[in-house]
Parts: sequence; C-alpha cells; structure tokens
Amino acid sequence: MAKNSLYPPSPADIPPDFTAPTSEYRMQTFLVLFALALFFMVYFGVMFFCVAYSVWAAWFLLFARMQVGVLRLVPMFFVLPAFVLFIYLLKNLFKFERAQKEFRIEIFPDEHPKLFEFIEKVCEETGATPPKHVFIDYEVNAAAILDTTSFFHLFMPARRSLLIGLGLLNAINLTEFKALLGHEFGHFSQKGTKIGSYIYTSWRIAYHVIDGEDGFDRFIYG
Repeated sequence: MAKNSLYPPSPADIPPDFTAPTSEYRMQTFLVLFALALFFMVYFGVMFFCVAYSVWAAWFLLFARMQVGVLRLVPMFFVLPAFVLFIYLLKNLFKFERAQKEFRIEIFPDEHPKLFEFIEKVCEETGATPPKHVFIDYEVNAAAILDTTSFFHLFMPARRSLLIGLGLLNAINLTEFKALLGHEFGHFSQKGTKIGSYIYTSWRIAYHVIDGEDGFDRFIYG
C-alpha cells in the first residue's frame, strides 16, 4: 500500500470566493466588535474614574481652602471604596486559567507518527498553524481549544490545541476525519474566528467580576 494512500484527495475546482464572508456576517461582526469596545470602554472608564477621584480627593484635602475644615475630609471617605473597586476590577484582568485536562490525554508524534503526519498535511492544505498540543478524550467531539485564557490574549492571541474525541473518531472514515480536521483548523487559520477568543476572554472577565471568588474577594467579604 502506498504511503500516501491513507490521505484522501481534496476536492478540485473550489470557487475562490467559497469562504468569503457575506454582508450579513460582516454586519454581525461589526456589532460584536462594537459591543466589545463598549464593554471595555465602560470597564476601563470606571477604573480611570476611581484613580481620578482618588487624586482629586487628595488634592482637595491638601489645597482646597474652605471655612469649615471638616468638610475637607468628606471626599476622603469615598477614597477607600474607590481604591477597593479599582483593585477589584484590575485583578480580574490578570487571571490566568488553564484549560481543564482532567479527562484529556496528550499524545505525541513519536507515539502516533501516522496521525501527526495526517494532521500536518491538513494544516498545509488549510494554511493553518499546527496545533500546540494534541489531546484525545472519550467524547464524541472534536475541538480547537485555548491553552489559557487571560486579558493578554486580547492583544496576543493564544496558541490553540487540538482535541480529538475517540468516540467520534471510531465512527467516521478517513475522508470524514480529514473534513473534521479541516473544520477545526479553520478556527486556527481564519482571522475572523479571533473574535470568538475576544468574546470568550471578555465573558471570563465579566464572570469573575460578577461571580468570581479568590483570596481578595474572601477578604472583602470578611
């Protein structure tokens, strides 16, 4: 059997605009980006207000000339809440969360050379960056997963890893498996899918603000 016989041929005569986004998709993308921009404008606006208020309160206490001296202390009563709110918002930007791997097993090229050769060929055809890691689990699923999620990934996209569910792999043939990988690697290669990681990162920040809990939160709760 020839070495390349395991790799199914790709379809010919694919239209050049086959994956071109529609006007509706562009509009939805614009609305998503607008919502993300608005979210971070409000988020960073509140942080800026906390800092600006604290600076103003300190200036008011030191330099304001008022007949009733005790009134000069009133703005300082709100400095501590503003400081706590600033720290609370700041800490949620820098939380790192690694992808959960309790049911995932990482596999390596020296253990499964044919599989990784197959993956490399699909990456070449789709123009995708090879996955950082390849995992398998028991589920009937496959996915491109982020290794970590943090605020920094809004500016420096995180490398994605490939997850292959053995329950799905055992139910499809090689042509279907190639199509499956092509779909997942589309998430690797298409720049438009970066919006998904932006949305997820923003969602995680909002989640930590609303329902997250760490040592700082427990200290504030007392």
